Amino acid sequence: MFSSLIKTFLVAILFIAIGCNSADKSGESTEAITKIEIDDTNIEQSVIDLIDNNEFERAFEWLANKDTSDATVKLGLQRVHLNYGLGLINMTVGTMSRGERPAGGMGENMYAAMREFLTAYNLEPTNEAAGVAREQLQMIMSVYATMPDRLDNIPTGVRDSLKTIGFNL
Repeated sequence: MFSSLIKTFLVAILFIAIGCNSADKSGESTEAITKIEIDDTNIEQSVIDLIDNNEFERAFEWLANKDTSDATVKLGLQRVHLNYGLGLINMTVGTMSRGERPAGGMGENMYAAMREFLTAYNLEPTNEAAGVAREQLQMIMSVYATMPDRLDNIPTGVRDSLKTIGFNL
């Protein structure tokens, strides 16, 4: 009787495992994705909605057609860059609308994330979003500080930009 319970338990686990493996492997939900309505009169909410739905490319394209000297537009761009960078760090970006995750693995993701954070920072270096970008860069650099041999692998453009905003490499 005990062995039949174990067999039943193992079969149940197998079905659960099969069910988990049959989920969409792209990282996207298998539910239908709702296309977000962009409200030109409410930039802040539209940016939030686009980010929440991983529509980064659409957010970048939409904001590119706005007056980037407008503080709300600039903040929206910063938020999109910050969230895209966080997605790269957390390896959740996958095949999001901005394109394939960098092919080089975690290192390439970190470099791409650094580029996103640097872009967010440089859009408006004195606001709170720039502070968040700087904190994320500091976090990444603190990890690299534990692996000094990898500091040389940071792409030159990223290294130069980090030096420009005060990081010692």
